[in-house]
Amino acid sequence: MWNHRDTKTRIVFLCVFVPLWLYDIGPQEAESGKEYKVFMGSGPTLQSNEVPMIEAFLTTTKRLQTLVKADVWLHSHPWSVSFFQKYERFKARKPDDPNPYVNPGEIPVFLQQRLEDTEKRLAEAKAKASNSK
Repeated sequence: MWNHRDTKTRIVFLCVFVPLWLYDIGPQEAESGKEYKVFMGSGPTLQSNEVPMIEAFLTTTKRLQTLVKADVWLHSHPWSVSFFQKYERFKARKPDDPNPYVNPGEIPVFLQQRLEDTEKRLAEAKAKASNSK
């Protein structure tokens, strides 16, 4: 149990493997008994220009769009989700201020950006591959 002011946080681990992304943690009890679903992911950026890898990343991103319904997003690279900035806001918040970590809209926006970027990179990689033949 972790206590910060009057907030009790308990995390129950429910791990689900999703290729290229790893953890689904939830539910989390916090803020006067409200439960929040927490998602922890890693590998948010495509690191390859090879068509099969881009296609796999695209498939995973589409799958995540249907699977990931979470209120809180944690990440193996804290700067990717503004973790430390959120922590500073968390420490400074007043009792009625919202929890800066709770943002259900954050993951869908990020995944849509990844999807659009990956589709563009896939088209470019396929064009480059067909031009080199």
